[in-house]
Amino acid sequence: MLALAVIFGLIIGVLQAKIGQYPKTIKQILAEFKASGKVESQSWKTWINGAVILASGASVGPEASMTGIIARQSSWLGQKLTNFVTDADLAGASFWQQNQGFFKAKSEADQPLKSVFASQKRQKAAYAIWIALGIVAFICWLKVFPESKVFGISWKAVNWTWQGLALSPVALVIGLLFGYFFLKMEQAGAWLSKKIKSSVLKGALGGLLLGIFGIFSTYFLWSGAFTMWKLVKEAAVLGPVLLLFLAFGKAILTNLGFGLGWRGGTIFPAIFCSVSLGIAFALVLPWSQNLLVAIITAASVSLIVGRPKLVAVLLIFLFTLKLAPVILAVCWLCEQLLNTKWLLDKLQ
Repeated sequence: MLALAVIFGLIIGVLQAKIGQYPKTIKQILAEFKASGKVESQSWKTWINGAVILASGASVGPEASMTGIIARQSSWLGQKLTNFVTDADLAGASFWQQNQGFFKAKSEADQPLKSVFASQKRQKAAYAIWIALGIVAFICWLKVFPESKVFGISWKAVNWTWQGLALSPVALVIGLLFGYFFLKMEQAGAWLSKKIKSSVLKGALGGLLLGIFGIFSTYFLWSGAFTMWKLVKEAAVLGPVLLLFLAFGKAILTNLGFGLGWRGGTIFPAIFCSVSLGIAFALVLPWSQNLLVAIITAASVSLIVGRPKLVAVLLIFLFTLKLAPVILAVCWLCEQLLNTKWLLDKLQ
């Protein structure tokens, strides 16, 4: 396994050197879109690098690759639509000519798509329709290709106890501290990336690191999205010590590996680490276990991702809906903390 991981690392290093630093992170994609109003990243580069990295068992998620590809295609479609609706020659053309005009080669649009709407109401209505179509397409995909789902709607009971409620502030602090540790590992990965200049060497070292961790446990491989529920079922057998090792070890592996060229999304690894930490805490203090795990996970992931509202939506469908008020409250508190200058200075 160790040798195979190093071989994959060499391949990843060569791809990073020849193709570039792909896939880009969600933060990089959003920054690019805010700066220019479009996404220039080439989809084929994201496809190749992302596919090889994910197939190699890297401790990263597919969300970065998918976001990059979808953002690029959406940006391209937006440019096409802008050209189409602003082309004066098509106003009096036949239906067939208008359809042909959409695929006609043109220069890039001078303005973003949102500027061509007659009013904000029409813009919002169009966006709502497109989002609804995307959701319908996703539901159809799951129906055609049924598989194990990470998220779902659940009404599982919560064992509310006064001990669990009393421990909630402690769980919140533990989640925030772990989120801070994860972000520090992210900075360590960025520092490592700058120190080592050779992409091939970085890729090989990333493979070596993955292989070493993988020898200890297969939970270190991949993002953890589809092994999370297996972890929950085996938690009592694994015990709190091993769960802590998985939480901190995967945080180190994900971020150092990212810095060494094994790039991808970090949202699912962050959720896996936080859940593992939360279960370890709940095993030691067995009161309202799902409540404590939810608080630790919500606090930690909110700090790591930096977008508590997005995290709240994800975690509500990860845990039981009966914990939704708790998750929303924790994410709201984290958002207030993230808006404070003191914490922002600490995280930089």
